Amino acid sequence: MWIYLLVDRIQKTLVTTFVNFVAVLETQYGVKVKFLRYDNDVALQTNWDNWVWDTERSDEPTAIYTQTQNGSGERSGEVISRQATAMRMATRFLEELWSEIWPAAVYLYNRIPCKTTGWKSPLEIHNIWLRNHNGDISLLNDLPTLVHLSIYGCRGYIFNEA
Repeated sequence: MWIYLLVDRIQKTLVTTFVNFVAVLETQYGVKVKFLRYDNDVALQTNWDNWVWDTERSDEPTAIYTQTQNGSGERSGEVISRQATAMRMATRFLEELWSEIWPAAVYLYNRIPCKTTGWKSPLEIHNIWLRNHNGDISLLNDLPTLVHLSIYGCRGYIFNEA
């Protein structure tokens, strides 16, 4: 799972971010994005429709106010939201630090095994997919390591060279 932090929710920012994300998928992974399934966000107006039309992709918006149609993407977003909130509350961080907490929550989410994937983490599945599709990845990278992690919000000290 990837996370893109947006500075605002205006049409230009949303469309530009998504276009850049699709470009990363197509150039780094050689994946052609054919279908665009998303919750029918009112912020995606004319620029979105023009981009979809110009790139000849299939546009599949879900019905408004129906989270069940959004499937695993919506559920994983909720899991990450709860995890980020729990991390912030446990460390007593200010809400203004959300832009630091959310990427950390996604990092952890990508390394935690899940029952629905046969107890594989999203990172494991990603690495296996890369190897099966001629990606440059060794067998050693399949299992994510967690030995480098520290307790989130652990005490830090300022180093003064005197």
